[in-house]
Amino acid sequence: MASPSLLRSSAGGWPAFYPHRSERRRSLILTVSVATGEEFNRPEPLRPSVPKRRHRGQERRVALERIEILFRLAEQEAIQRRADRARRYVDLARRIGMRYNVRMPAALKRRFCKSCHTYFVPSLNARVRVGRGHLVITCTACGAVQRLPYRREQAAARAARRPPR
Repeated sequence: MASPSLLRSSAGGWPAFYPHRSERRRSLILTVSVATGEEFNRPEPLRPSVPKRRHRGQERRVALERIEILFRLAEQEAIQRRADRARRYVDLARRIGMRYNVRMPAALKRRFCKSCHTYFVPSLNARVRVGRGHLVITCTACGAVQRLPYRREQAAARAARRPPR
């Protein structure tokens, strides 16, 4: 029989006893063949000493793409009156944005309730009013109110209507 340091632990893949770290790297796993019943030693796989490099830019691009896909799915589900599924998609999109530190585009931020994460479909689960320089969106599910200023949009529209000098 092999020494206790060569036997595989019941908790995981590493041997059960290591008095020193250097012994872990040189350790072998005792393996018993089921067919013949003979024992043989197999070297234990080593973990890489250097962690894999993260490609943050690529991760963020993929995360933003996933967020947009989830919002499209949320819109489809909300139109079909499956509010629970639409809410789940919005919640997943928010979590992906937080995990990968991606800012959600402003157009997508305005499409859901900040308190209950309901995807807004005007007249179905949101009341939209315009007045006094604000767009007021009221969630009919929880009653939360969002006030979005639109003075810049008004100024841009006026500038576009003005004749050039």
